[in-house]
Amino acid sequence: MPITKEQWKEIEGQLSLTWGSVDLKIDGYNINLRVEPQKARTYAVMVYIDSKFEWKWAFDGTEEAKRFCKTVSKFMFKPKERAVMVKMHGGKRCPKADLEHINRKFFFHSPVWNNVAAMRRHFEKNNQSLDVVNIGYAP
Repeated sequence: MPITKEQWKEIEGQLSLTWGSVDLKIDGYNINLRVEPQKARTYAVMVYIDSKFEWKWAFDGTEEAKRFCKTVSKFMFKPKERAVMVKMHGGKRCPKADLEHINRKFFFHSPVWNNVAAMRRHFEKNNQSLDVVNIGYAP
C-alpha cells in the first residue's frame, strides 16, 4: 500500500525532530531513516539499508546507492586553485580543453539527506513500492 499524504506529513514531522526515526519497507529493502548530528548544531537524515551503510557503496555506484542515496558532485580543485590555473592558461583566452580539465568534477552517492522533500521525490522516482513500517521509535 503506497504511503499517503498524511503519512508523509507525519514522516516529515518525525524527521524534523532531533533523533527522529522512521522505518520503511521499499522494494524488499528495510530502510531506516535516522536524524543524526553531522556537525556542531547541525542534524541531517541518515539512510541505513537493512540496518547498515557501507561507505564503499558511495563510490562503487551499487544498486542500493542509486536507489536510496543522493548523488553529490564536487570540483576536483578548489576555487582559488581553479582561478590560478585559468590565469596560467591565458585568462579569458584559456582554451576550452584546458577549461574542461580545470573544472572537472567527481561524483559519489551520499546517504545523508538535508531535505526530506528531496529524499521523498528521489525514493518515489527510483523505487516501485514504498510502505511505512514504523514512525518514531518502537516501544
